[in-house]
Order: sequence, then structure tokens, then C-alpha cells
Amino acid sequence: MSEAVFIDRESIAVGAPLPFSVFSGGKLLLAKGQIVENERMLEHLVRVGRREDGKAAGREAVNDDHHETPIAEDPFTAYTHDFNMAAGQARIGARLSREESSENYPCWVLGADNVHGLIVTAPCKPDRSLLPISEGQTWVFRLLYLTAACKFSGTINKVQFEPTPILHVSPPRQVEMRTIRASPRVATCVRGSIDVGKNIPALISDIGIGGVCVAVERTSTELHKGQQFQVNFCIPMLGVNYNFKVPATVISIRAEFDKRFPGLQFVGAKIDAQSEIERLVLHSYVYERTATDFNALWKALMTNKS
Repeated sequence: MSEAVFIDRESIAVGAPLPFSVFSGGKLLLAKGQIVENERMLEHLVRVGRREDGKAAGREAVNDDHHETPIAEDPFTAYTHDFNMAAGQARIGARLSREESSENYPCWVLGADNVHGLIVTAPCKPDRSLLPISEGQTWVFRLLYLTAACKFSGTINKVQFEPTPILHVSPPRQVEMRTIRASPRVATCVRGSIDVGKNIPALISDIGIGGVCVAVERTSTELHKGQQFQVNFCIPMLGVNYNFKVPATVISIRAEFDKRFPGLQFVGAKIDAQSEIERLVLHSYVYERTATDFNALWKALMTNKS
């Protein structure tokens, strides 16, 4: 049984590295050695965090091996959990970095309005700890909008830790756009399988009329560029479930996911729908999701505040 220990405020300090890792509900909030960036982060760690080295730091230790011990997740569950952390129907994937060429981290856009700008999930490092972000900092955001890649700089107006860590980002003054696709694709989280001579569980992380991003467990198979296979999945449309079994060809290896989900291999694949019905269903599914996900986002991106 693991011993979860309350954190004494005197044991950590703003601007100093953590002497121990801090968990909450089985999730790593901040790893040992990382810097406590500000007073708000410190208060959040003290209020909801627990340490697990077995040494009490000024409060009574409590035993709880269900809520405080990090739970090993299978790779698909870890990705699905991150996807479902986005509230409501807004699941727009984005990546942010401190500088143009520095390491970038994934996050999800939860919503947007003309007052708060963008509302996004607070990004995590590969070890699942929160990335230290302070109010007033400017970060570079990259995301896909319909058929274009978008890039803009946004200032962090507010960092919120409860009920879930989120960021409020000021509306950008300028948005760079570059067309990269002939038809739109949307982020999704659909369980399915691929056939590479044997049937292997897979997850569809984005989908469009002509292509998908497929994730498979590395322990099951290792896909390579140019490889052909059949991808199987089911999507709902107008109350009917449509089953797809379509040929696919790997056109890219999506290495940007490796650090975040080391147990999964993500590949971009071209697909060939076998009938007009399949193409129409995919088209309708993509635009249904697009209409829901991007309306508020686009309004915020195009709002140029003085």
C-alpha cells in the first residue's frame, strides 16, 4: 500500500526546484527538480497535491493506494483520456512553444470568445507534469484550420488551476495561414483496427475524406512509410453507424507524438473510399465536426483587439 503524504507549505518555495514529485488523483502535477514558477502554482500544489516518499512534512500522512498512486495506463487509454479532457464538443488540437524553434507541446482548445480570447488546456511535459507557464508570457501557437496551417503569438492573460488547469490567451493581432491540404480533416478519437496480415487494434486520431492519422501500439507492429494495409473503423452519422473497411497507405511517420505517447506509433495514411456513399458519409462527418469545433475559434482568431 502506498503512503500519500500531505505537503507542508514550508517544504517548497517559489523559484526553487521541488525536492520531491507531487501527485494528485494519480496524475503527476510537477516532477522532482522542476521549478515552482509562481505563488499560484505553489498554493495549488499545497492544496491538492500529495507526495509519496513516505515522509510526512508537517501534516499527518494518509494511506490511499487507489487515488494517489500513479496508475499505469495502456497507451490507447492515455490518449483517449487527454482527448476527453477537452470540454464539450470543442476538441481542436494545437501545439504551443515558447519560441519559434523551441520544443512544442500539445494542448486542446476548449473554446473562445471576444472577452477571454482562446481558452486552452494547460499543456503537459512528456512525464505528464504541467508545463510551467506564467501570466504575461507570449507563446507561439500552431494548429490546423480546415485546409490551412495557422500560426500566431498569444499572450497568457490568466493561468487557472481549478477545476482543471487551463490557460486564457489573448486574441492574436495577426494570424499566419498556409494551405496544406486539398480537403479538411478533424481531430477525433475513434477505436478501430488495421489489417497487416493480422488484425491489430488501432485508434483514429484525425480523419478526412482522403486520409487518416492512425495510432497503433508499438508492441503490436511497427509501420513504415509506403506500407499498405486495411483500416477498419465505425463512425455515426444521422443515427446510423457506418462501418468502413478501406485500403490505406502510410505516407508519413508522425514523430511529434513520440515523447508524449511513447507506447504508440502515429502515422499519416492515405485512404481510398470504395463508394460514393462512403465519401459522402466521411464528408458529412468532417463538416459536422468542423461546424461544431471551429465556429467560436475562428471568431476569436479574427478579432483584432487594440
